[in-house]
This record gives sequence, structure tokens and C-alpha cells, in this order.
Amino acid sequence: EMRSYLCFDKSHGHSTPATAYYEGYSKMLDGVSSVMEEYGEDYFLLCEGVCDVYGKWIDIFCGYTDTNFLPLTRYTLPNKIIGRDLASENNQTYFSSAFVLGEPFICHRYHVAQSKYTNANLKRFIAIYKEYPDIFLEGKYVYRNGLSEGVPSYLEVGVMVSSDGNRSAVQIYNSEGLGEANITFSYTPSSGNVVKAYNAETKENLLASNGMVAVSVAKGQTLSIIFEYK
Repeated sequence: EMRSYLCFDKSHGHSTPATAYYEGYSKMLDGVSSVMEEYGEDYFLLCEGVCDVYGKWIDIFCGYTDTNFLPLTRYTLPNKIIGRDLASENNQTYFSSAFVLGEPFICHRYHVAQSKYTNANLKRFIAIYKEYPDIFLEGKYVYRNGLSEGVPSYLEVGVMVSSDGNRSAVQIYNSEGLGEANITFSYTPSSGNVVKAYNAETKENLLASNGMVAVSVAKGQTLSIIFEYK
């Protein structure tokens, strides 16, 4: 997310040094919107840079963010992501990390030029996302909410909740050079009880009688688990 710089110049008219960024952009973008509305409602605003300060005015963001802060940005800015375009050229880590964050890969180029990408997982990810649109196209990213402590911190993990609130996807990426990861964990939804847990691709049942899920994820590999609950 964009840094909010302090401004100590009182002549600018902002309330405090800390509110300068928000007040300044609010005034400017209110003005831009007013001018556009004079010509009608058929317009949209696009900008480079991703920021919650001016998010309510902007229809399309184009930006690149530090990978250390992607989970935070994904959680605090629930805007629909259409693709990590140039930043993800044939890069295993970029695509797999985006998979964990629930990026739906709906950017046009992913579908018309897949032969360009050497990442073996791209077609897998797109197939998963198309099969579960209520989760990946319409759902909400909630970081690790609901996961038990059985999921080690060195794994990249994300949870997507479906739009109807009846199922979730737990995305796992073993990016560390520590060999195969064997994990046993449970998932607790915000409401209801888990009745099914299965591999999103093979549909293999993964839910044990005690409510736990045990899986193995090889180094550099990814896994998507669907949890259904009532």
C-alpha cells in the first residue's frame, strides 16, 4: 500500500501533518469526479498506485506492491484483482503466491497466450478457479482466518470464503527449501460446521472422523482444499 507522508506546512490548510495525504487526495479527486459528472455517468477512473486512501474514487488500480506486504494489501483492499501482469512472467513463485492469495487470473493475456508461460501450474490454477467461481471470482480473501495452529508459518497459506458463505478454499504453497511438508490441521468457519473437505482437483476426501485434515505438500508445490459446511 502507498505510504502516507507527513506534511508540516500549515499554509496548505490540512488539519494535521498526518491527515495531509488523505485530505489532499480527497479534495483533488472530489474535484475530478465533479468535472466528469458534468458530462454524464459513463466514465471510470484509473490510476497507477494501489491505496485505500483514494480507493473509493478509483475504478481500476494499476500497481506493483512489495511481496512482503501482499497478504495485508489483499486483506485491506478487497477490490477484484484481474492479474499480476508483467510482474509474473514465467515465475513459479509469483504465480504460486498469487494462487495462495486467490487471484483469479482473469487478466486477458493469461487465457490467450498461455503457451508463452513456462509455469506448469498456470493452467491448473485457471481450471480450479473456473470450477469454483463462487469462491475465487465472487468470494472474499480472509488470510488464515479459521485455520488451526497445525499450519506452520513457513508455508504460504490463504483462505478464500465463497460469496454464499457455505464453503471455503484453503490454498497452500510450499515455497521453502525444507523438503516435503506434512501438516495436520483443522478449519473452523465463521458459522456452521465442516461436513466435507476434499482436494479441489482430484475430489479426494481429506476429512478424517475427528475433523482434522492431513496432507503432504512437496517442495515448490501447491494444493487447494475445499471445505464445505452447514
